[in-house]
Amino acid sequence: MKDKEQIKFRECHKELMRATPFAPYVDIPPMKCFGISLLEEIIAHHEEGNVFNIGNKSLSFTVEDVALILGMPCTGYLVHHYGSSIEVSKLHKRFGKDTAFTRQVIHGYLIDLVGSVEKEDIKDTVWLWILLLLSTFLAPRSSYVCSPQMIKYLDDIERIRSYAWAVAFHELILHNIEEASKMVESKLPIHPIEQWLLEGQRGNTNSGDFAPAKVNKQPHWKKSAYDSEMTSNKYSY
Repeated sequence: MKDKEQIKFRECHKELMRATPFAPYVDIPPMKCFGISLLEEIIAHHEEGNVFNIGNKSLSFTVEDVALILGMPCTGYLVHHYGSSIEVSKLHKRFGKDTAFTRQVIHGYLIDLVGSVEKEDIKDTVWLWILLLLSTFLAPRSSYVCSPQMIKYLDDIERIRSYAWAVAFHELILHNIEEASKMVESKLPIHPIEQWLLEGQRGNTNSGDFAPAKVNKQPHWKKSAYDSEMTSNKYSY
């Protein structure tokens, strides 16, 4: 990501980042951004929901796939990303409760803080780094902004590892594919709202860049819905 190259994160930031589920992205090299033809190709094979037609087979795109590709946990507490109330996060308390954390805004704050040796500035730099990943690569909704409900989950470094991030990313990916499919059908211009589709291709990065997450091996048809409690046994997607 070009933003990462420009900001020059220091070792203190990387050390703190490695204590989070987003550790695989500390040393990842810049990723190639594919043309819109890739998105069109993916949509062409989309049947419905999480099912895609590949050749003469119908294959499911699962939470496990997201966990293995992105190296993120797929079990834990639910990460709300839409349809729920927005809580005031520590970042909002610092930068203003009405702040819209767009990619440009986040980049500006990072440039201001990355050189600071203050403990709180170092922490906030890492939270902004994660937020930049969410907004541009892992979970963008539109105009390079992640769901504001997600920001609160970055407040506690000890708890951040206990969330089922891959489940939320899976839901957002499918939502964005559905929206893109509707645009194709209606002949509307496609906006690359899901950068994961354009950039998150395992084959275009070194195989060691993604750390496999622990995956629940429950059969797909046995998985049930879960709420904000720990999904220690089953989850749905």
